[in-house]
Parts: sequence; structure tokens; C-alpha cells
Amino acid sequence: MNTIGNNIKKFREFKGLSQDQVSEFLGINRVTLSNFETGAKLPDLNSLNKISDLFGIELDSLLEENVDLVELDTSFAFRTESLSSEDLVQISLFHKIVKNYLKIQAI
Repeated sequence: MNTIGNNIKKFREFKGLSQDQVSEFLGINRVTLSNFETGAKLPDLNSLNKISDLFGIELDSLLEENVDLVELDTSFAFRTESLSSEDLVQISLFHKIVKNYLKIQAI
């Protein structure tokens, strides 16, 4: 669980997002997100999918223990600042489309 939490925090900070922004996007309170990041609580699958869409990463990146691979994944993402909740929803949808397109291209 600590690997998932560490990766959520790493991606969130890389994107320049606060815990308040991400927790609002997920529809949870900030304390719950903090518990995810510290490994005190494991996110449900729905939350993990929403997090991976928001950060534009594959779900397995949240499970990656190799920090170098996680950092490589983040190096291809773009940074975000001063975003509204609606902006986060739109970014998440865009990332989801791109991920699905890449999966189709791999077939």
C-alpha cells in the first residue's frame, strides 16, 4: 500500500496539484487522500482509475516500485497550475482518450 500512496503523492506533486484539488476531483475528503498517500488506507479501484486518468498514466504506474520508472512516466506528462475542478475533469477526460487511443494503436 505504501508504494501506491508514495506514487500518488509523487504524481500529484509533480503536477503541482494540492491535496484539496485532487480530493475534490475524486469526491473524497482531503484526510482520505492523505491516508491514501501515507499508505494508511488503500484507494478503491474507482479512485485508482480516476487518479490514473487525472495524471495521464496507466494504472500499473501507481503500483510500480521502481522509482526510476515512475519518474520516467512523469517526464512525459505536462504540468498544471491554478486549475478549477472543471479543468481537472476536462484534463482527466483528455488523458483517458489519449490512453485509450494508445491502447488501440498497440493492437
